Amino acid sequence: MFHFIKGKLETQIEDKSFVLSYGGHIGIEVFYRGQQNGEVELWLYPYFDENLHTLRYFAFDFLEQKEFFEQIIKLPGLWPKTAFHIASLPVENLKEALKRGDVEFFSAIPGIGTKTSKRIIVELQGAIPSIGASVSSEEKKIINILKNYGYDAEQIKEALKKMPFSLSKENMKEAMSRLLKNL
Repeated sequence: MFHFIKGKLETQIEDKSFVLSYGGHIGIEVFYRGQQNGEVELWLYPYFDENLHTLRYFAFDFLEQKEFFEQIIKLPGLWPKTAFHIASLPVENLKEALKRGDVEFFSAIPGIGTKTSKRIIVELQGAIPSIGASVSSEEKKIINILKNYGYDAEQIKEALKKMPFSLSKENMKEAMSRLLKNL
């Protein structure tokens, strides 16, 4: 089983299901709701579907998203695709819905009724990951590059917050240079 993979999303099979190729020769089907072009680095959650007798992979941009999914999938009455849908929602929307106790927010998700919405709110308050949709693609690239060189992800995130300018494609080299000096 795979738990982390770097590759390219090649073909969309159905809504949010893709073939991810790595090395150009092998591909696996993943359920994914993130960036859909170019190279991706994904954390995978393998799930054996007993009804179809097949292994399915749910893919996430960040380890924290995967860990949040693992919390959600433990809740009784939630199927993996429903848990994946919740874990893939924008973090700020989730935080706000949990803070307000917004039953309608969760009831609007296919497969979730009023009772399950209430249980989700009780179980998940305070369990939202600290990163996710609020991290730009440029920040994600820098975090992944520096992690590959042994730097700590949390230190990188803190250093990115202290940058004197907003990160963009045009200033990534300058940002990387400043980060390397400060880490």
